[in-house]
Amino acid sequence: MAVYKTRLSSNIKPQKIVDKLHHLEGRWTEGDPHAFLISKLGEEHTETGRAHLDQLGTVGGGNHFAEFVVVEKLVDQELCETYGLSDANTYLIVHSGSRKFGQSVLEYSNSMQTKAEKKHLGIDAASEVGQEYLRQHDLACAWARTNRELIAHRVLARLNAEEDAEKILDIWHNNVEQKIIEDVDSVNPCWIHRKGAAPSDRGLVVIPGSRGHFSYLVMPQGEQHKNGFSLAHGAGRLLPRAKALQKRPQASKQASISALQTTSLGSSVICEDTDLLFEEQPDAYKEITDIIDDLGLFVKVVAILRPICTYKMRKETRA
Repeated sequence: MAVYKTRLSSNIKPQKIVDKLHHLEGRWTEGDPHAFLISKLGEEHTETGRAHLDQLGTVGGGNHFAEFVVVEKLVDQELCETYGLSDANTYLIVHSGSRKFGQSVLEYSNSMQTKAEKKHLGIDAASEVGQEYLRQHDLACAWARTNRELIAHRVLARLNAEEDAEKILDIWHNNVEQKIIEDVDSVNPCWIHRKGAAPSDRGLVVIPGSRGHFSYLVMPQGEQHKNGFSLAHGAGRLLPRAKALQKRPQASKQASISALQTTSLGSSVICEDTDLLFEEQPDAYKEITDIIDDLGLFVKVVAILRPICTYKMRKETRA
């Protein structure tokens, strides 16, 4: 998940953004995805990811999104000044990952494991398979970051807002990394496996609510080893997708769709996949304030962000 500060005024009308966000599905055709990948990672690191170039710069499905937000409240003035946060600007949040590249790394790793490794559900990090997995893992993470950068480029270019855009943070929610846990009597290296968890050792973290709720910028604090150097990466689902779909009324279908395209906060939602629109409806998610409260002393709230336009999927083809 990445956050960008843009030069767009916080007074921008949501409909202006809705009108501009077109042709963001499918392969990026305004430029060369492979050349973009090389410019970010270097040519020697891009060969493995070439099979996924059609996905580079695409948001994807599920809970991924590109969302414009404004500052509802600057909570910690000192930290806001440090990071240049202002209620005069509009911000872009990009939530997307490696677009199946990471899945291919896992599948390859599984195919290379021995029967003994599969039995014990683990890989020796020092083994040949372990070292190759970690290399491919790091490449998939870099690919995911590059994907978010290209999504931001595509979105901001539509609004002529790429100039002076400033990346505030960029974090992964699914990764593995080695950390050192220091106790009173020992120093213990360990592997932190994050699956749907934000790292709390890289500075600012954004914790989004559902499309119809506020998001929170927080600063980790306290003894982070007690929570595995990790935080919640969002509100979390209250209803499974199948249950959320069951809430779709058969009567007045169009009225129900329209109701979900404008939230209770007045923000717009661009999602023309009907099933996805209902799967991702605000009622399918937990209350974000409960999540922030549960994190307790492990975070300090820096700013509260209000959504104004969320892009998920727009079904259209070029003329």
